[in-house]
Amino acid sequence: MLTQKYNLKDTKKIGSFVPFPKYGDSEWKLINPAIASKWIAEAGKFIDYPWPALTADMYLTLGRTGQLKPHWDRFRERRSALGLMIFAECMEGKGKFIDQVINGIIAVCEESSWIQPLGMAKLGFDIPDETDHEVDLTSSETAALLAWAFYLLGDLIDAKSKRVRERVKEVASTRVIKRYLDRDDYWWMGFTGDRTNNWNPWCNLNVIICLLLMEDDPDIKARGFYKVFRSLDAYVAAYAEDGCCDEGPMYWGAAGGGLYLCLEILHEASGGAINVFDNEKLRLIGQYITKTFIDGEYFVNYADGDAKAPISGTVYRFGKAIGDEGMMKLGAAAEQIKPQIFDWFQPYMLLHDIFRKDTREEPGYYPAQSWLWKTGVMSAREYEGSAKGFFLSAKAGNNLESHNHNDIGNFVVYVNGKPLFIDIGTEEYSVKTFSADRYEIWYIRSDYHNCVQVSGVDQIDGRDYYSQDVECVQDENVSRISMELKNAYPQDAGIVSWKRDIELNRKNQSIAITDNFSLDKSRPVSRFLVAAVKPEVTPDGIRFEVGGEKVLVQSSGDCDVIIEEIPLTESRLRRNWGEMLYRIILQETASQGERAITITRGTA
Repeated sequence: MLTQKYNLKDTKKIGSFVPFPKYGDSEWKLINPAIASKWIAEAGKFIDYPWPALTADMYLTLGRTGQLKPHWDRFRERRSALGLMIFAECMEGKGKFIDQVINGIIAVCEESSWIQPLGMAKLGFDIPDETDHEVDLTSSETAALLAWAFYLLGDLIDAKSKRVRERVKEVASTRVIKRYLDRDDYWWMGFTGDRTNNWNPWCNLNVIICLLLMEDDPDIKARGFYKVFRSLDAYVAAYAEDGCCDEGPMYWGAAGGGLYLCLEILHEASGGAINVFDNEKLRLIGQYITKTFIDGEYFVNYADGDAKAPISGTVYRFGKAIGDEGMMKLGAAAEQIKPQIFDWFQPYMLLHDIFRKDTREEPGYYPAQSWLWKTGVMSAREYEGSAKGFFLSAKAGNNLESHNHNDIGNFVVYVNGKPLFIDIGTEEYSVKTFSADRYEIWYIRSDYHNCVQVSGVDQIDGRDYYSQDVECVQDENVSRISMELKNAYPQDAGIVSWKRDIELNRKNQSIAITDNFSLDKSRPVSRFLVAAVKPEVTPDGIRFEVGGEKVLVQSSGDCDVIIEEIPLTESRLRRNWGEMLYRIILQETASQGERAITITRGTA
């Protein structure tokens, strides 16, 4: 994409980059007072912040308990406090926060290493020292934050001390820029044959920012930018041909959205000379986010992603760059970002949000249906242009997708924009999440998805486990995906054939999940439904109230109905679903047959 159009000499076109006002510029005083007051008030909470250390115990705890949170919260609190006070100083302009900003910059520079604790796995989750430097999410994010500090407040900081700038440039160069230039073996770069994911554009974005805002050597900048070109090209080449982000919409902001941010900055810093926004695959990568939108904050959330993923202003700008009206309408619905502490503090996106201009587009975009043919993900809604009625999504695919769950044949159903049958998602990450024991985690297994189990045997992870004979039919009345599931399971499941059809019928205002199966002998069979609202088992079926409507679920065949409560005690799952989920098990013993689950609305 980039290297097909541009060579090393073309990187010389990338020059001045002044995307936002700096400290003292009049635009800071024109910010909506309600917005500025929130940022200043939040920053005021840290005016006496003592910059508590990242203790040795926080690293060692990870090895003992597998929990990332103790280190993670402190790590992000320090950076959020620094970022908040940088912004507040620009907004208020009274010198109230500058000493604490300098304290924070030095405190961050004094950290022995910026790599995340998981990066210490090779040393048995020991304590990092001053030689443990890698280019990863946390190190590159930290370097970019410091670069923005000097972009915004550089003159004010220099007036206090010239040595702060020198310290930051030395540390950022040693820990990030030099290693980026010297190493080709980082898996996320796309040069090693390893699978890349959102780390690629995310790390590359931070490197671009560091090169533009901190690096003075033109040769280093040219080498760095061209390596970014090569790395982003490798990422796009590995991306699904249908534009699907198999990590899910939550990760799209860093994945496809992050790719756009890289290209946006390169375009602006080159005065428009670097421009690949006419690329067809890039267009599909952007449009993916509209194809998985349900309503409000809800998106289709297969794999590790959250179901609630607030719409970013990036969607609007991406859509405008590629000329996609649907993306612009969806992006127009983005809400103002609120200051947060225990999260990534990303100045580029936050500043775009603070200085965002009103859009002309009517917010909201509700396409009737979509089909991601390479990845095997179908989405459809009952009424185009509205969240009213049913929303259905279903997936085929394989069990070696990024952030994979064993979930072939899974589906989600929403009613009037509210969740009925769901993909649970994931808890806060731990060491186990990214270990060989990942598939022991309950919500990653197929029996906690809307899938099938035979003889107590679940789906297996790996590329050798996949759907077959996948077909999708979509017209004005019907959206239907069909697939063969036998290869998603190991041989000891005894499946000769298991064909699943998942259909939204607009004419009948119904959803049907039909399973035609043949087993090698009579075996216990379980079909699972994971519900976000409480079910009521009645003589004529399972009843729900969701989205202001009554819903009836009926199953053909003679099966036992078992309802299990799943109390949610973990913070990430509770943010998405509240306090309780429900697992419905339709259980029987059979050797072959056809079973249909039908879902209808408005049933008394």
